[in-house]
Amino acid sequence: MKKLISIIIGILIFSFSSLSYANKKHDDQVYEFYEIAKKHYDKKQYKQAFKLFKKIAEQNDKDPLGKAQYYLGKMYAKGLGVKRNYTEAIKWYKVAATGYNYFGFPAYELGIMYRYGIGVKQDNSQAFKWFLKTSDRIGFIGGLELGSMYENGLGTEQNYGKALKIYEQAHKSSLIKEDKTLIEQKKRSLFDKIIKLNDAIDYYEKKQYKKALKLFTESAEQGSQLAQITIADMYRKGLGTKKDFKQTEKWYKIAAKSGNKKAQKILEDKGIKY
Repeated sequence: MKKLISIIIGILIFSFSSLSYANKKHDDQVYEFYEIAKKHYDKKQYKQAFKLFKKIAEQNDKDPLGKAQYYLGKMYAKGLGVKRNYTEAIKWYKVAATGYNYFGFPAYELGIMYRYGIGVKQDNSQAFKWFLKTSDRIGFIGGLELGSMYENGLGTEQNYGKALKIYEQAHKSSLIKEDKTLIEQKKRSLFDKIIKLNDAIDYYEKKQYKKALKLFTESAEQGSQLAQITIADMYRKGLGTKKDFKQTEKWYKIAAKSGNKKAQKILEDKGIKY
């Protein structure tokens, strides 16, 4: 049986290589080959699927929606039907993610790999770049990651407003009750952060510095970079507390490690590591 399948695959690949893609009939054949490859994949017949996906993927302008390229990247990433190779996985994910038939999931996979350092050096800026490409295409799953990066200032400037907006979009696009519940929890938690931070800013503007410092500290502990750097400034200037340069440096370091560029520059200019 395995021998027969190999013969069939060989015939398909030979036939595929002879196509010129000169007309719609040829395009239809490419889709047929893709469907055959996908069936092999779904049946966990990975070696057969890999051969066909690779043959289709190499015909860049005729890959149906970039899906063969996506599956090829996925198979390299997971070692399905081929030895695991993250370099090849990233290569094919990028081809699929930037092609004219781009459909979202390749960019999401790239975002995950860069976000968590899977087979590549961890890089939040690259992760953010790829997640940004998914937000209007794969709804909930892309929105959850992108919103989280805005919320935590990972790879981009922290922006609670943008994070909340993206969470709301993800909530609307989700059709699964559990997903909606998760997004609602994220929104509620973020909304609480926004209220607390706004209250702190309000007290600060009214020069009620002790109350402001208390709320900024609570916001800072929740991850607000604005709160962290404001606390550093308040200790430096002695607003709502005595001047304390050790506390100033401490909070600049916390903000810098969180990704705040202003805090990073202040410390770098002083030759202080963070």
